Amino acid sequence: MKKRATALRLLGCSVLVTATGLSACSDDGEGAGVPAGGEPSHDAGSTPGASSGNLGASSGASPDADASPPADARASSDAALALPECGDRAVAANPWIATEFSGLTPVTGTFTKRQFVELPAIVKDATSSHVKYAFDFDEAQSPTDPRVALVNVRVTDLESTDGFGGAIQTDGAAGAKVFLSNVYIEPNWPQWEGYDTTNFDGMVLDDSEEIFAEDVMVKNWNADSAADIKAKRAQLVCFRTEGDGNRTLRYWKSGPHYLVKSSLNNDAGDIVWLEQCEGAKIFVYQSTFNGQTQIPADKISCHHGSAPEIVYLTVDPRSTGEMHPMFSAR
Repeated sequence: MKKRATALRLLGCSVLVTATGLSACSDDGEGAGVPAGGEPSHDAGSTPGASSGNLGASSGASPDADASPPADARASSDAALALPECGDRAVAANPWIATEFSGLTPVTGTFTKRQFVELPAIVKDATSSHVKYAFDFDEAQSPTDPRVALVNVRVTDLESTDGFGGAIQTDGAAGAKVFLSNVYIEPNWPQWEGYDTTNFDGMVLDDSEEIFAEDVMVKNWNADSAADIKAKRAQLVCFRTEGDGNRTLRYWKSGPHYLVKSSLNNDAGDIVWLEQCEGAKIFVYQSTFNGQTQIPADKISCHHGSAPEIVYLTVDPRSTGEMHPMFSAR
């Protein structure tokens, strides 16, 4: 039924862009299709340099929430940086993404209409505003290749009339593998009230398989979540959030997940929510949570189970081979 809904809404597109293995179109009717931001029915060894435990695990690692070098130093850096600091990735395209997505014509430009994008795809040097969903990814055409990258993308001031919305959504692209590099999201949604009226997110990753993100800012998300992550694993490097709301990160799968050199904040609600805490694992390296080096116990919430395993690393996992190669490609 999901693919049928995708095909139907594509018939109503007002703009169509085609390329090798890629198509994108905009939709004048923001209510088209089935909203993917709703409250769904619930889904059901040692690491180098890690100290492990439950909520109170201690690593002794000091945070590095603002370790970016001066702008002139970043400008003189190049793609040979093995483990760049936060901010260096904005200087040049990620080499791994550039290679893996080299055969596709980028979706690029300034958009004020919802863009339906067939995978595989790369969205690059693009801005979007005043829409319900900025980029809505689909996987309806053969051959199946549900990869998508967003590079140098800015999404601001989203608008919705039905309580759902986000900068990106993957509801129509089952098994999506999402790669983000230098992405800024500031939806400025209304303040959280409840799922009936303000089920808004920074990004909605329904039916996705994996997400790998570097240098991402989600600011003033305000409502349900900065990132609603239904991917089996999420690796976030230099991922920052500003503002408050219901739950900053929502993990629906057990992982393992990674938070590296990231800064997550939420004074009003949870910083981390997990659908199932039993068996869930999150690796953390040099990150802060409301300014603290460990996730405060009262900022972790479990729908099922009592506590996830949180491992505070003392060695950068990008250097050990345990993370995706895009993070060590420079």
